[in-house]
Amino acid sequence: MYNGKRFAVVLNVAGRHRVISGIGAYDFDRDLGPVLRVNLQDDEDSDNAGHQTLLVQQEALRGRVLADDQYGCDFRLEFATTMS
Repeated sequence: MYNGKRFAVVLNVAGRHRVISGIGAYDFDRDLGPVLRVNLQDDEDSDNAGHQTLLVQQEALRGRVLADDQYGCDFRLEFATTMS
């Protein structure tokens, strides 16, 4: 379902909103179990410059995946984090 689909990864960290995007691949990792890999697009002007893959362990996901084209992608993966 997620393989080859475009993902917008929405991060809300300490009140700052960031969106990065890439292509998803659902996989099974021997050590982590089911994981979603988002291979981030290589864009030097974006917030994800220099990064390659976001790895999300299904059992530890503290966010949500929604079918949504709000950011020009097939799915939206949202994370909310507070930093003290």
